[in-house]
Formats: sequence, structure tokens, C-alpha cells
Amino acid sequence: MTYSAQGAIAQMKEKYYADWIKGNTEEILLVGINYDEKKGHECLIEKYKTE
Repeated sequence: MTYSAQGAIAQMKEKYYADWIKGNTEEILLVGINYDEKKGHECLIEKYKTE
């Protein structure tokens, strides 16, 4: 399995982790963070509409 900040955000979307906040806000930030000993830190922040 390959881990990445982008993979973390994809998992949040696929598993609907933000569903609990629907109806309270229109937009949230998804933050994916990964640390690799060779590559160092990786961080990805993405706006997400809760619909």
C-alpha cells in the first residue's frame, strides 16, 4: 500500500468522513498529511463542499 497526502484526502471522500457536518456548513477543509523518512513531510489542503 502506498501512503500519501493525496491518498488520505481520497479516502476521506470515498468513506464520506465529512458527512457528520452536512447541514452545518457549506464548505470545509480536508487536510492530508504524510511523513516519509526519505521524502520528508507532505501536506495537501483541499476545499470540500459538503452539499
